[in-house]
Amino acid sequence: MPSEAHAALYDRLMAITRQVREALENETMDDLPRLAEIHQRTMTELRQAGDCRDPDMLETVEKVRQTVYEVQEMMTQARDHIAGKLRIQGNRQKLNKAYGNR
Repeated sequence: MPSEAHAALYDRLMAITRQVREALENETMDDLPRLAEIHQRTMTELRQAGDCRDPDMLETVEKVRQTVYEVQEMMTQARDHIAGKLRIQGNRQKLNKAYGNR
């Protein structure tokens, strides 16, 4: 596949990743399922396109990879934060049931 096609796919992946980052930073989680679907389709297209043998694309590929990893880490932190809130809420509900609202 020509490097122009790879470049277009990596540009699309970078744009989607930026949108995911913005959704996480703005806590607009409603957009995430739609963005995840687009991301998955783009990754599938990249796999189908095969390896890019253009050395000029190396910097772009590395930049996209790093950005995806950073956003993945942000998603992990957001998930852990939400899980912590849910645990606290569950514990409060248990305490309210056991001791009543005082």
